[in-house]
Amino acid sequence: MAFLLCSFSLFLFGPSPTFGITPSLAWTLVGIGCLGFSVAFLFVPLLPEIIAAVAEKEGLENSPFLSDKASGIYNGAYGVGNCLAPIIGGQISAAKIRADGNNPTAGFPFTCDVMAFASLGFFVLYFLLAILPSFLQDKKNAQRREQKLLQDLGPNAQDNSLTIEFEQNRATHLNDSGK
Repeated sequence: MAFLLCSFSLFLFGPSPTFGITPSLAWTLVGIGCLGFSVAFLFVPLLPEIIAAVAEKEGLENSPFLSDKASGIYNGAYGVGNCLAPIIGGQISAAKIRADGNNPTAGFPFTCDVMAFASLGFFVLYFLLAILPSFLQDKKNAQRREQKLLQDLGPNAQDNSLTIEFEQNRATHLNDSGK
């Protein structure tokens, strides 16, 4: 969902000429606010994954040393992304500006659209390759559990539940009225 929210935010941040959003400071501020919110959902869940991967690869126990090492890898990757993103975005903007006859206002919205569509593509790929198969597998497992339960509760199955005993004894043993 974070990639979907990021793409929505980038369409607003530009604002998107693809969707005909009129350029205004309000759209840009809403877009950058949403982008800041959605980026947290992309990066924060990565740290526990990095810690687990480093622990497995290096054979380390969960310790402050492991957390420091994983945090260093995480912050290094985040820093490289922060360095490369403006360079890549600037090149996309410059190409669009040159293509539009040196119109400097065309580059940034176009770049935001390119990045938004890339984020939307990551969302679609992740959904199709990870979420949907997992959902379908869970559904199959639930059907298997239900079939096994129905087999186990066939006509010769012994019911050990207390509910049946409670229902049978309710009228006699649990009646405090003395009747």
